[in-house]
Amino acid sequence: MKKTALAFMALAMAVLSITGCGKTEPKEPEKPAAIKVTGVTLDRQTLEITEGETVALTATVAPSNATDKSLTWSSNTTAVATVDGNGKVIAVKAGEATVTVTTKDGGKTATCKVTVKEKSIPATGLTLEPSSITFVEGQTKSLKATVTPSNSTDEVIWPGSTYLTSNGGGSYTAKKLDPNYVGFNLEVKAGSASAKAGVMVYPMWFSDPTTNRIIADGATKEITKGDMSTFYFSKKKGLDVTMNDYIEKEILPAEDFSVSSSNSGVATVDKTTIGGGKYNGVKIMGIEAGTATITVTIGSVSRTVKVTVKEKSIPATGLKVEPSSISFVEGQTKILKATVTPSNSTDAVVWPGTGTYLTHSGGGSYTAKKLDPNYVGFNLEVTAGSASAKAGVMVYPMWFVNALDKKISPDGSAVDIPLNGRKVYYFSKKNSGITESDYIEKEILPAEDFSVSSSNSGVATVDKMTIGGGEYNGFRIKGIAAGTSTITIKIGSVSRTMTIRVNQK
Repeated sequence: MKKTALAFMALAMAVLSITGCGKTEPKEPEKPAAIKVTGVTLDRQTLEITEGETVALTATVAPSNATDKSLTWSSNTTAVATVDGNGKVIAVKAGEATVTVTTKDGGKTATCKVTVKEKSIPATGLTLEPSSITFVEGQTKSLKATVTPSNSTDEVIWPGSTYLTSNGGGSYTAKKLDPNYVGFNLEVKAGSASAKAGVMVYPMWFSDPTTNRIIADGATKEITKGDMSTFYFSKKKGLDVTMNDYIEKEILPAEDFSVSSSNSGVATVDKTTIGGGKYNGVKIMGIEAGTATITVTIGSVSRTVKVTVKEKSIPATGLKVEPSSISFVEGQTKILKATVTPSNSTDAVVWPGTGTYLTHSGGGSYTAKKLDPNYVGFNLEVTAGSASAKAGVMVYPMWFVNALDKKISPDGSAVDIPLNGRKVYYFSKKNSGITESDYIEKEILPAEDFSVSSSNSGVATVDKMTIGGGEYNGFRIKGIAAGTSTITIKIGSVSRTMTIRVNQK
């Protein structure tokens, strides 16, 4: 019973609370839905401004009725350009930067590429150092330009030239130049300011201090073995080039040129100086007889001198010819020997050329020409420099003398010989009144210097033989059978003959 009563009371109270005074409680009003950001744009995608300038960028958020239009601004290179919270861009220094605007709602972005230009500061003055400059063809040198004020934005303009190649930044190389030197002004500019440098360009001229003359490119110079030759660079091309005309080392330092020899076994080459080191030049040493090409190069320009090295001259003081007297039989070849004093003399032995009686075969070799009708004697003069010597020369015809009757058998004569008979002949210095003492000794005409032959050895034979205890050379003819044969005696290219008639008696 108790539980039932309690339940009834609770129900009654609930009914009363619902019905109350007969009224319903009011509800909270609903909030409107937020409008999201869909994008953002800038009034510029690119912006070009000068150092120190400011420009405001305008951002537009879409949609225009977006609930949250909050924005943030940033620059990726603040050293070039900065941006504040309202989109104002400030140019700091020359360069490029990207300014970005970002929406708070949704993180939408837009960018503007900002180019900052250097602030123009015009040049009011320009100076060049050095104010004058000298080149040798091929040489590279630099000029320095100083602009006023130092922060001027005007660029220095280096001009080109007919005689100079501009390498940029004030560096110039002298072009190959011919046939003379040239002087001109090189005008350099920076904005409306300008300055001029006086320029001289010289060809690569080599001057010989021993002659005070120019050695032309490709010319040949002769020096003696063991001797030295020098040349220097000149500002002048004509005659009488003195040291005052040489190019100073301040204009052409040693490091600005190179030297080389095509054959260092013949001639070497080095750099050298003169005038207490004031002028640079080239030194050539003769090593051995021969030829070499010396090349001097400045940059890409080269000039050459062809050097001929000759042996050092040692004059002959004496000359001896051996033998001091010499005898020939026509056709015979003999050699004379010349000895020069001192033995290392450079004077060549000069042998007289072909004369009336001798043919010169080179060196001291001579051949006696065919001679008729008599012998001849003369002096052969040989020279070496200012020294000379004479050799007494005798040339004999090829005379055959019969050993029995001491008579000459002329060339082409006919001689009768009985069957099995013999005739002996010797070479004679005379053609009449002949005795054995007139025979030509074998030292004059050795057996190997002549030959004998028979055209018909069935009729007559011939062979060499000696007489006077072997002192004289001759030949012996023997009759073999009746008939005729031609006997030929030959010395070198000269021949003499006899016709031999062999009879039965």
